[in-house]
Amino acid sequence: MRGVELFRQNCASCHSQERGQNLVGPSLFSVVGRAAASIADFPYSAAMKRSQIVWTPDQLLAYLKAPRKHVPGVKMMFAGLADQKDREDVVAFLATLEHLP
Repeated sequence: MRGVELFRQNCASCHSQERGQNLVGPSLFSVVGRAAASIADFPYSAAMKRSQIVWTPDQLLAYLKAPRKHVPGVKMMFAGLADQKDREDVVAFLATLEHLP
């Protein structure tokens, strides 16, 4: 799956795909369908806490295009993925993370 490699290249240095394993960013295990800023032990930005986002595939696609524009004030320094297909592939990969043991 192409999304796995894109995740490794663009996300894995800050985000774990493992349940309960936060890095600089929160774990992305089961992120699809989860409310933003909902991992209790992660220090989210005030902007993310106020966002009231639920991470649907459409919200993830928009966020991954330009995180700091989608949620102004967010801590994430990643500029985003310009290519729509790359974003779709990453979101498709993220959707598989809820099925890991």
